[in-house]
Amino acid sequence: MLRAVAGVLKSGGRHIFYVIDLKAGITDQERTRAIRDGNDYVDAGSGYEVLMDKAGFVDIDLVDMSENYLTTLEGWVQTWKDDSASLIELFGADEYNDRMRKRQVDITAVREGLLKRHLVSGTKP
Repeated sequence: MLRAVAGVLKSGGRHIFYVIDLKAGITDQERTRAIRDGNDYVDAGSGYEVLMDKAGFVDIDLVDMSENYLTTLEGWVQTWKDDSASLIELFGADEYNDRMRKRQVDITAVREGLLKRHLVSGTKP
């Protein structure tokens, strides 16, 4: 996909996106826990700096936005607690509880430094 984006950008154009990924160097057990129990959209791949470089981007930058992500997750959980009756009626108790559980796993993983949120950008030469 990154090559396709690079193909449609003009020279000097920037591609910017967010990813949720795993901290480098974590144990196999930590990796399994973060992927199995947490966020459905975790990227456990080879790292976006490498992928962006292979796609032909230059001036590649990764900005750690994990603290902001943690604030968002905590706000999401609090809002869902505040509106629990309506949300349980809308989604059902099982779905509500599953989503709350996953967010709590994500919060713990971010606090422990296992999950990271990065803003990734690169320029087409």
